[in-house]
Amino acid sequence: MADDGDPWAELDRLTEPTAEQRTLSAAGERLRYAITRFDMDAVEAVVGEYPSLKNDFNCFFHAIEEANAEAVRFFLAHGVDPNAPDESGRTPLWVASSVGYDLVVQWLVEAGADPNVLPEDVDLEAERRGESALFYAALHGNEELVAYLWPRTRPDVRAVARELMRARLGLLDEPGPG
Repeated sequence: MADDGDPWAELDRLTEPTAEQRTLSAAGERLRYAITRFDMDAVEAVVGEYPSLKNDFNCFFHAIEEANAEAVRFFLAHGVDPNAPDESGRTPLWVASSVGYDLVVQWLVEAGADPNVLPEDVDLEAERRGESALFYAALHGNEELVAYLWPRTRPDVRAVARELMRARLGLLDEPGPG
């Protein structure tokens, strides 16, 4: 019987990142670190060296989560998609709304983010059905953000957000006597 080699070794060889992938991954880490430090000179230097990172969605989400307005603006200016979900199905607008980042919510909407996108639009198996950017703003008591998003949100999305808030706050009407 001929020895075809170790199949696990072949799998390791096929899944081992290339030198280029390892370099780009390290550059992405440098970029996230620069975003965390709010060091826009470093952000621009890393992207200047690795231009493909100007559209790096993970770094864009990191900028939103770190509340780094300059970095968010940088990624939007370089064409990152303001509607694309991350690996867990969250959109940039949901993340910005959930952390109460009013300015970024406005920039995202101006850049084309759709406040009507719901989790089930992104993932049919979504557990958090109906949770829009408006819902997250209301959940966190951000009245200014609710006022901004309200006229930009469809009536059906508003109604779902209202019902979800009532349910979360225990305000659903009790069934009447039967």
